[in-house]
Amino acid sequence: MSSSLIPQKWLPHKTYIFLGLTTILLLLAFSAFLFGPDLFLFKDIGSDTLNVFYPQLHHVADYLQKEGLPTWSFQQGMGQNILPLSLGDPFQWPLYLLGPKQLAYGIAWMEALKLLLAAFFFFRFLGYRQLAPLAQMAGGLAFAFSGFLLIGAGWYVFSTQAVFMALCLWGFERLLAKQKGETFGLSVFFLALNMPVDLYIIGLFVGVYSVFRLLELGEKDKKAIIQLYLWLMIWGAVGLLMSSVLLISTIDQILNSPRVGGESAFFAQLMQEGLGSTQKAEALTILGRLFSPNFFFGAAYEQLPNGQNVLAYKGWNNYLEAPSLYIALPLLLLLPQALFFQKGKQRYLSLAALILLLLPLFIPFFRYSIWLYAGNYYRIYSLFVATGLLLLALKGLSKLLQGAKPNIWLLIFSLVFWAALLYVPFLSAKEVEVDQPLQNLLFIFLLGSALAIAALAVEKYRLQAFGFLALLFLAELIFSAKQVYSSDRQMISKEEWSKNIGYQDESMTALAKIEAQDSGFYRIEKMYSSSPAMHNGLNDAKVQNFKGSSSYHSFNQKNYIRFLAKTAVIDPQDENQTRWAPGIRQRPLLQVLASSKYWLAKEPLNPFFYVLQDSVGAVKIWKNSMFLPLGFTYDTKCSEKQWEALPKDNQSIRQQMALLKTLVLAQEDLGAFTALQDNPLNNLNPQAYGPNELGQDVANRSRQVVRWSKLGQKQLQGEIALEQPAALFLSIPFDPNWQLLVNGEAQPIYRAQLGFMALPLPAGQHQIELQFSPPYWQPALLGSLLGFLIFGGLLFWQRKR
Repeated sequence: MSSSLIPQKWLPHKTYIFLGLTTILLLLAFSAFLFGPDLFLFKDIGSDTLNVFYPQLHHVADYLQKEGLPTWSFQQGMGQNILPLSLGDPFQWPLYLLGPKQLAYGIAWMEALKLLLAAFFFFRFLGYRQLAPLAQMAGGLAFAFSGFLLIGAGWYVFSTQAVFMALCLWGFERLLAKQKGETFGLSVFFLALNMPVDLYIIGLFVGVYSVFRLLELGEKDKKAIIQLYLWLMIWGAVGLLMSSVLLISTIDQILNSPRVGGESAFFAQLMQEGLGSTQKAEALTILGRLFSPNFFFGAAYEQLPNGQNVLAYKGWNNYLEAPSLYIALPLLLLLPQALFFQKGKQRYLSLAALILLLLPLFIPFFRYSIWLYAGNYYRIYSLFVATGLLLLALKGLSKLLQGAKPNIWLLIFSLVFWAALLYVPFLSAKEVEVDQPLQNLLFIFLLGSALAIAALAVEKYRLQAFGFLALLFLAELIFSAKQVYSSDRQMISKEEWSKNIGYQDESMTALAKIEAQDSGFYRIEKMYSSSPAMHNGLNDAKVQNFKGSSSYHSFNQKNYIRFLAKTAVIDPQDENQTRWAPGIRQRPLLQVLASSKYWLAKEPLNPFFYVLQDSVGAVKIWKNSMFLPLGFTYDTKCSEKQWEALPKDNQSIRQQMALLKTLVLAQEDLGAFTALQDNPLNNLNPQAYGPNELGQDVANRSRQVVRWSKLGQKQLQGEIALEQPAALFLSIPFDPNWQLLVNGEAQPIYRAQLGFMALPLPAGQHQIELQFSPPYWQPALLGSLLGFLIFGGLLFWQRKR
């Protein structure tokens, strides 16, 4: 960079200048949320903020206050270990400190902080790449305001990924240049703590980057290269060990989830596609979102008079899942300049890296391979492509800042090329719809940037040209951020949040009435959603503090999903249904089995055996007259194969009847219940199954039940008196990490009724205690402690050296 562009005395303070500038831009970009009327919660296509992330944040904050370390929760589906994905994101920790009632006001501040840190870490990473300081600053800003981060911040988790990716890149360069590995070790720790999948995919990108970086530097010392990768492995292993307190539980949940180990996994389906090809709508979306995240309109929606919601976005897939490669228009113009300035080997390396990065965009096989065939995703791969383009463009910018003159003919070609791509492919496209006023404005930005770059060829106007280019660049970044979070989007206002609507609606009063008169264990089925988002929520229980049966979660509990699948509530081969699990709200007989005691409903419905008890405004409270408490018994048994072989005529009702009459076990577990008589399931008549027979089944099951003295989320204590041997059934999704004590002695738990828990008991008085511990909890704690000790030792040794 020429000294005339920035005073020499400012160079030692460039980091503070950069942080100050980035902070100002972020305050402007997020002003409506930080100082204005809105919360960072979206009713539109970003409804996951209201339906997934806020309920999770609220529930964990509440759990921490009431129960301590979040492990098992009955408010996640019908029960699940929630330690994974609850404490791994350090940006959520301040929100938990705010508490469940106030954390919504802190979300925007955390997202702005993430973008600031992403910019800072990437800025520090670029400091090792021999760039001019202003190019380094531009790179940090372009990374933070890239399409992936702007859109991803609206889903919380993706901005966290980007922060740790930037930290990992900085850590690699620091280890390479200074033999200091603690930054890399910390990046691995945070990636593994938060989401192990991120560790794999970001590790893959950084690994490929490291190879090209060594080739770029011309490193030929084999000993130095081996030593570098050895230290990367050592610091990485220490980071993994430090994270084991959460890592082990998270890996266990992922591997045992329907998305990975179940019938809904995408592996077989995607493997059959071969190399595949990118659809036209998909290719057009790739191209259009290189220019702007909102090239095909934004995230808002419109509700038609018939109640149907129509999304504004008109590109491939949806606003989140579509590729987003945007990095700022001036940088696109600088890509050819960068290649022009490079010579020989360096140019070939850049071209090879570009081909490797871009190939998965056009041959899906390679993208599926990156994701290990887990899904048809772009997601953070979009950021990989954007980062590669950014690194190349910054080389061109840096050369210009250091005194080189742009190639005018190449610049003209670049302007014509990008302008043609901005318009021509979309002229007759029917597969997508472009925001034309935005398209025209983008051309103005592109033209203005080209003129500013061209003016750099005239020595006496260089300073003014750089100033104009910088203003255009900064204005475009703010404009893009404001587009993504425009006032057209349906957001929750702070005023709205303070009123008795949404999750604070009449349901809270109804639930308070129920709790005031009934303190036992029971589930409640809400026949409506309190979420104010365009999509119905399934996680009301997490916010409104009751035990339900529905769940929207990326990795739902395996046996909960197994139960819903076996009873034909969901299709186990439909991956979406294993995430958006409706529970048993439409299956009254299963509600009896699962200790569901109340309905909350607003619309008229068939009451079956529920009795109207009370109402609060439009909310009606219905009570189950056939309620079975948690912990009832069976005296007969059958195998799952027998249950599945019931006659096809009214099979679903037959199977639900059978679940209330006899204990259904896996074939290999029948031997543990020898005291129970075999039930041949011969006398099941769905047509005749009415209140009398159901009432008799309920009476039989409730003859011997547990009297609970403690009903916590992760610990239950009670006693039961049995006149004869029986099987105690608990409608808690089966998880081998529950420890069962009967009269103080550990006893095995068996899977029963397709996904729940049961145990054989002899006649007599029994003290029952259930305690949940996350998988391999003690080794995980010791592993983390050991990891921190080794990290400290390595840090001490490194500084001593």
